[in-house]
Amino acid sequence: MSEKKSHLQGSGTSPIDEKLSVTPDTTLIYGQQFYFNVILTVNTGNFPAGYSISITAKVDSGITIAPPISRVITSGHENSINSGLYSIIIDDYDDNTIKNGKVSFSITLGNGSSNIYNKNFSYNVKKILPYTLQLLPDKPVCVIPKKYSAPTQQDPKDRYVLYKTQLLEDTGSSGKKTPITNVLVHITSKHGDDFSKNIIITSHPKLGLQPTIYSPTIENGKTFIRLMSDSHDGTIKFRVYPNNKPKDGNSKANYKPILLSLGCVIFGQERYTHMVDNVCFITPRPLFDTDLLESLLMPDADDSVIKGGPEDPTFKVTIQPYDNPSPDDHISFFTKEKDKVPDINSLILPIYNMNDANEVKYSFPIPFSSFKPDEWEGFFMLLLKKEILVTQWERCLKFQVVEQALYRQME
Repeated sequence: MSEKKSHLQGSGTSPIDEKLSVTPDTTLIYGQQFYFNVILTVNTGNFPAGYSISITAKVDSGITIAPPISRVITSGHENSINSGLYSIIIDDYDDNTIKNGKVSFSITLGNGSSNIYNKNFSYNVKKILPYTLQLLPDKPVCVIPKKYSAPTQQDPKDRYVLYKTQLLEDTGSSGKKTPITNVLVHITSKHGDDFSKNIIITSHPKLGLQPTIYSPTIENGKTFIRLMSDSHDGTIKFRVYPNNKPKDGNSKANYKPILLSLGCVIFGQERYTHMVDNVCFITPRPLFDTDLLESLLMPDADDSVIKGGPEDPTFKVTIQPYDNPSPDDHISFFTKEKDKVPDINSLILPIYNMNDANEVKYSFPIPFSSFKPDEWEGFFMLLLKKEILVTQWERCLKFQVVEQALYRQME
């Protein structure tokens, strides 16, 4: 929770400090919704009995505030009081109700006849270019280490996936890029489930600083992490590590594959959410592959040699059907590995979804450009079901360039 302090002298009370869950330097977005609370603390002594917090929108200011179902009333024995969760809704841009790009409200602590705390607050409100909410991961695949170690600033880049974007204001001028700083956003998963069991999200610190681990929050059954865009350039940047931390000192590392799809969300504007394509956190293939599928079929291969030319940019590979393919099943192909660990730099894009639009796919086009001509190279398949590495399969291939496409579909 962010903190903002002031010192106000009430009637017969010592100075009161306030802590707002969303500080006044936050930039809000038209149409944004969020939960908000404030904690008031008296410096010395206790609050008098019979007082409660009220948060009230200024008339015609473009902000709607709904109070919690019940309010906390001071008993005379506490020096701190929590307002409870208020629901905040910012009007849409087209409503034309927000003047000078600001919304205002007041916070009071009173008993119905008098207030011992009364202060006004405001937020700046801006219009966002929705496409800038799209997070960009720096890699589609990350290999899970066999041993857990706490995140550090010096971690090599292959230990985590770096997500980033820059939030830009919609100023009406297509040629101008204006960053929006201090924007409140929420990072959530595709299904809103508790991703904290499988991943650790941290800051991406500058040199000399250690990463901050972000703790998830659960509201209305959905798990998310609150972040703010950078106060200088409006960027959102964070690391995602696989959570292979043992549950306790006697447990082994939490060592299982993960399929992860994250999105940067502004609540109330979910229609602009862009979920990132699945990023795969994978384990090395087991020494003994007990879950292998049937052999990978290559109709275009002649004794592991594939011929192709300018008219044929791809060749086809096919896997045998298997039981209960899920929309979360993904298949990827590599040309290199080391110690049974796929070399992510040899990944053949894209990573394919096995079950797309209710249609199960078992055949996939592989670009010839992924191989060096007239050289034997490896070809590795990885089929990933949710939290299960089903198989990896390897084969040596040789690609020959010809002036015309000479190969044909083999019966």
